[in-house]
Amino acid sequence: MERPAQQAMAPSAASPEPFDLAQRMKQLGLERDPSPFSCCPIGNLVVIPDNHEAALFMCGSYKGTVKTSGLHCIGVFEHAEIISMKKFTLDCNKVKVLDLKGNPVLISGVATYRATSAKKPITD
Repeated sequence: MERPAQQAMAPSAASPEPFDLAQRMKQLGLERDPSPFSCCPIGNLVVIPDNHEAALFMCGSYKGTVKTSGLHCIGVFEHAEIISMKKFTLDCNKVKVLDLKGNPVLISGVATYRATSAKKPITD
């Protein structure tokens, strides 16, 4: 395998051409700037991160749940409440209590919990 000539690898002294947005848009077949809402002309866009779900509400009543992460189009009058589905850990430090005879007893614990549904934390 031959190495390219040293002159071909050297950077050229001429400055690169400036980026022409109008020309690039014509190459892509776009006549004008795309609208940010063109993918969802009737509705709202909502972004759902990983390990999250969204409960959809219309006029205060529950309408459904979006369980997949990503960009989703929802109705104009719908509102999305995003809920984290990750596990939470609650560490209870040592607490000294007395039993019936008056002897001290040390109590500690670890509780792990997570949401099982996007609807329950909001409506209950």
